[in-house]
Amino acid sequence: MRVKTKKIQKIIDYLSVFTLVAISGNPVITKVPWYQSFLILIGFIIIILFVLKARKQFFKKISIYIAFFLGIFAIQYFNFGWNTLPGILGFSLKCIIGGYIIWHMKERFIPVYTNTMVFISGISLFFYLLSLSGIISIPNLIPVQNAPQYNSLGIYHSLSLHPRNLGMFWEPGAFAGYIILAFGLNIQNFNEKFKLNKTKFIILGAALISTLSTTGYIVFSMFLIVVSLQYIRRNWFIGLLVAFIIFPLIYTTFKNNDFLLEKIVSQYDSSIEKEGKYDPSRIGALLFDIHYIKKHPLTGNGLHQRTRYADHPHLWGDRVGHGNGFSNFIASMGLIGMFFFLYMLYKSLPYLKRNKIIFVVLIILLLQGEQFLNYPLLLGLPFLNSKIVA
Repeated sequence: MRVKTKKIQKIIDYLSVFTLVAISGNPVITKVPWYQSFLILIGFIIIILFVLKARKQFFKKISIYIAFFLGIFAIQYFNFGWNTLPGILGFSLKCIIGGYIIWHMKERFIPVYTNTMVFISGISLFFYLLSLSGIISIPNLIPVQNAPQYNSLGIYHSLSLHPRNLGMFWEPGAFAGYIILAFGLNIQNFNEKFKLNKTKFIILGAALISTLSTTGYIVFSMFLIVVSLQYIRRNWFIGLLVAFIIFPLIYTTFKNNDFLLEKIVSQYDSSIEKEGKYDPSRIGALLFDIHYIKKHPLTGNGLHQRTRYADHPHLWGDRVGHGNGFSNFIASMGLIGMFFFLYMLYKSLPYLKRNKIIFVVLIILLLQGEQFLNYPLLLGLPFLNSKIVA
């Protein structure tokens, strides 16, 4: 009976995490008009589960978490004389959904999330290589709403104009970010985990390489450097040996991939030329957001375009392809909102102090490339609920 219960729990765990990942970036779900209604349904189910099981610890933490952001929304209402109720409800639901799933799973979340990303990566590599080789052309079986540029199988998408692997997410950079998150969550004793799960991490690494993501390559390189330095501290001989392999590999990768440097330089030149006008690139969006951060540095300009882009009404009603999730969150929720999120994240991490700091920096770097804080997964990370991972 106990074995059967464990199997059921395992199935529920993987379905929960896969659903969490899917609603945090699969455009088949996130781009449909009923996305908000779907979040309300999941949130309602979670509230029922919470009431039935009366988890006071989670209720206390989620109450503090949401109350803090509601306080920011209230100040914004005072500043602007208006705020968006649907936006506030959506944000709160994302916090509840991501927070509850991650908190409820406790120490099971990290391995289940890692395995889920291995599964998604394996499928993406299979279809990506078939498509790249010309053996098959990905059919558009499950169309993405108002996005004819995607050919979608639901769990895998392809962009005909870009031979890059975006998995089941909205773009390759998002896929790269969620893969790096899987590496980052395993930072505590990563070397030992790599030895025990080489195949899994190699699949993740191969999928990451196939994204051709500039931000992904840079952040992952930094992660490898940190891991190597930690290895040196434990065993200087093996650590140096690993470093002599990894550092030249990183250097060669960047040297032989001109698109990385060219992309960074072109984004910088483009953003400078626009002189503060809106530019969706990573650097351009950062320079653009500085204007709004200066306007309301502490509590931000809100989530709705009416206040978020108050000085640029021509952007209202458009799907703004904002390229910097870090500066966008600060411009929307203020420095206080960003600091609170990072503080709650730091306090919840089941790692030693130095690895907590590394992981928080990793999240900050990932946010430079994508709007991960628009989705439940990252908003729920401050609810990691387990002891220090051995």
